[in-house]
Amino acid sequence: MAKAPVSTRPPDLAILYDILVHTAERRTTMTYSDLSQIYSRETGGDWRSPRTWGDPLGQINIRLNERNLPAISAVVVHATDGLPGDGFWGCCGRGGGVPEKPDSPAEANRLWREILDRVYATNWPFGL
Repeated sequence: MAKAPVSTRPPDLAILYDILVHTAERRTTMTYSDLSQIYSRETGGDWRSPRTWGDPLGQINIRLNERNLPAISAVVVHATDGLPGDGFWGCCGRGGGVPEKPDSPAEANRLWREILDRVYATNWPFGL
């Protein structure tokens, strides 16, 4: 079977948001690789690198923060440590989004869990 070509277009934020909402509603997390596979299946594109996701996930978090909603990208984590990527920390600006990443791994995990609990408790609106 031929592999889908690597897409040069930015990801569709509406499709990406729907994937994140589905994950949040199931109260689970997914790895960046999982996200790439699901997005590829949904769109026919090929999103291989976790780096591909930083900007679009950040854009979604910013839009949600403007509506006083938590950073839904908390459901996307690295397979190695189970935490979101560095781009997650400090996103959405000061005064409401996600704080800067603490130096302590234990503190980072605690803060991420708090945000994840808010994500799981949110009644997500249909569409961005």
